[in-house]
Amino acid sequence: MKSKKRMATLLASGAILGASIVGADATEANAQPYRCYTWLAHNTSSGVGRLQENLWLQQGPYADCDEGKYASKADKFYIWCYVNNQYGNVWYYGRREGTDFKGWLYSGDVTIASGSLYRCA
Repeated sequence: MKSKKRMATLLASGAILGASIVGADATEANAQPYRCYTWLAHNTSSGVGRLQENLWLQQGPYADCDEGKYASKADKFYIWCYVNNQYGNVWYYGRREGTDFKGWLYSGDVTIASGSLYRCA
């Protein structure tokens, strides 16, 4: 009797595990690229910029990373640090003035007003 219960438990566990593995493949296909969330960004700069247009802060330093919070042309952007992505493009990580909204902006979308800029760790 005990062996039948163990076998039933083992089969049920295997079915759940198999279903979760299949689900993981489908989820990973829709996930952000690895390069979008592997950056270490800290507040090491004193740069202040102005946005050149209305746009979304990205969740990584690439155009295909998911969008985060909205920022408008009138906003100041406090630049915490920058990186060069694998294409050689410069991206700034920072915070939108008056909010806790943080994210990445392509350097071509920001006009630097003042301060220093340092590379992200």
